[in-house]
Amino acid sequence: MTTAQRRGLLPQERDDHYMRLKDAHVVATKTLLEVRENIRVAVEAQAMICIYGATGHGKSLAVNASLRELAPALTRRIRFQARPTTRGLRYELFHALELPGRPPPQPIEFDRVLRAALDEPKVLVCDEAQWLSKHCFEYLRYLWDDSDTGLTIIFTGGNGCFETLQSEPMLESRVYTWQEIPRMPLAEVQTVVPAFHPLWADADPALIAVCDQEAAHGNFRAWAKITHQLLGGLAATGRTRVDEDLLRWAYSKLPRRGHDADLHQSATLIVVLDPHDDLVHTRAALAAHAPWAGRLTVHPTPGTDSTLALAYDILAALGKPVPLTGYRQRDTASAWTIAAAWILATGTTHLMLLRAHYLTPHRLRALLHLRQRTGLHLSLVCHRAYLPVALQRVLVGVDCHPAEAAALLPAAEPSPAVQASIPHRPLANRWISLPALTTLRALDASPRPCQCTAPTAADMDFFPPVMPPVTEAEVAFRLRHATAHPHLAAELATAAFTAASTTQLDTAHVRDLALDASTITLHDEGLRLGCMTHHVPLWARSLLLAAACLWRIHSDTDGPLFSDPLANTDVPGLTAFAESCKLRPPQPPRPKQRRRRQGAKPRPKPPQKTIWPLCTVHYATPWPTSDQDLMEGCPPPPPHTRRTIAARKKGWLPPDYGPRRLRRPFLSICLSLCTAHAVTGARHALSPQKTQLS
Repeated sequence: MTTAQRRGLLPQERDDHYMRLKDAHVVATKTLLEVRENIRVAVEAQAMICIYGATGHGKSLAVNASLRELAPALTRRIRFQARPTTRGLRYELFHALELPGRPPPQPIEFDRVLRAALDEPKVLVCDEAQWLSKHCFEYLRYLWDDSDTGLTIIFTGGNGCFETLQSEPMLESRVYTWQEIPRMPLAEVQTVVPAFHPLWADADPALIAVCDQEAAHGNFRAWAKITHQLLGGLAATGRTRVDEDLLRWAYSKLPRRGHDADLHQSATLIVVLDPHDDLVHTRAALAAHAPWAGRLTVHPTPGTDSTLALAYDILAALGKPVPLTGYRQRDTASAWTIAAAWILATGTTHLMLLRAHYLTPHRLRALLHLRQRTGLHLSLVCHRAYLPVALQRVLVGVDCHPAEAAALLPAAEPSPAVQASIPHRPLANRWISLPALTTLRALDASPRPCQCTAPTAADMDFFPPVMPPVTEAEVAFRLRHATAHPHLAAELATAAFTAASTTQLDTAHVRDLALDASTITLHDEGLRLGCMTHHVPLWARSLLLAAACLWRIHSDTDGPLFSDPLANTDVPGLTAFAESCKLRPPQPPRPKQRRRRQGAKPRPKPPQKTIWPLCTVHYATPWPTSDQDLMEGCPPPPPHTRRTIAARKKGWLPPDYGPRRLRRPFLSICLSLCTAHAVTGARHALSPQKTQLS
């Protein structure tokens, strides 16, 4: 059966495993048996269920294997790669149900056809449900509520699926069962992996444990990747058995994902009871707020039970401006994902939430999911003698520890270290001219994707401008507090310390950033100075890490580093964002103002428009275009090679340095020289006549 014929049906068994791993088996783990039981009950009751979890934990495999056994003929599967419209959802259902003819043009007629096709019992699997919009959820609810349809809906999705469905109250109240797919614990890994593939049947259990702790972390997809790499390594080396050297070679190809929520099983949850709501304890909790030391204290906005508002409170505690624009109005998944990325990038380890007795079950589940993603030590301060019953039900099965506020929150005053952490900003509210931004603009197209091992900038004889310490501290402060979008702050920070153009910045992917964000590689096809690796200063590392963590948390793919994986539609351009931060390239000198007459009223100065020049200093060859002032009067950037830097220190520069003037064609140069010689000869011929007349 072709792919077109299998559209909407369950995939074949060989497609269950990652990369169609040969000889791989489906192992009946505890989680898979729970998924099978929940699906069986849902099919019998014709209910809605949601199965969610982190990427690679085996959600799709468990659902497909269970439905292949329980209801293979009734199952129809739809999957979304981007945010679909209601019209697109109707067309997906039309093809998944294998309806004859063409789709009806009118929505009313279309809905009548779909409802008629759903008269018989059907099981609809909505994969990647986090991409669905509010209107799509409302349409699925409309189909499920119809008493004439026998529809069972199974929502599955990765990161953000839980928050997306929780943000739709009309749909959330109809979901019968919620099941999260966790990672495999180490004890289960040592029994499941040998049965998963014959390669591990006779492997040393200690070797499996080391591999899981250092690379796989109980992730099914990671184990499939390692197994696939080992099969290729065994075939290439002629070995017959897996040893430690070959194993480390295989999992060295995997990213060391410190952002994975399942790596943080040591994260604690403490419920702090303050029955008398003592002001001393509240002040002590607020005094413990120290984002630079990895500790956050969040005081939720009163008068609201919105999950989105709580995510904004956490972002505000991190020093980010809220609310976020460009996302759907009730989209909570984007805000929580961005908050998780910033928490991981800044090294935040503790979060204390006040007024926890006012939390709703939805908000508490979102906090627990954030704790699982980031490994936060979460402290819930309940200003009551006991936790509400609704919250106690949510915490069933969660390892939490009660504590008394008198013991955990003693009377505290702001320490000298806290007062000293407030930065002194002598350049606050001033425009800062960064020479590195002079070369930001570019008119050439982005090069093809490159995965080379680039030399360092110093080896390529390239030294970008260095900011003074005071300017560097002010730029870092502005970029950390100007936006909550990590990719925007990271892109401007990279331009500030690399002097790269927008074309070079577009080539950076997540793989080009080191795991500790100490270096970043920018690519070039040779139009400028070639691909090179830049050292990332300490102040910019958290910004770049946040951009990389956002990609890894959301989709776990190697996407463009300086783009938004959440598909924001209202992000300003890079130059507009720089101007909002009062950062710009050095501007041309202002013309001298005339002296105003005595007694005349001073005229208000018009706002000066920022000029973004087009500098060709870093280009290897001049551009063959007409001569024009591309710099628009702006000063040239400082020297960037050893020779020009040494010349600047001596007080002189070679004549070929500066804004590279575009050379005129050879013919025009010859014509200008001939004209100059003709004028000189005519002057010499007329000089005797002038003497006689005198």
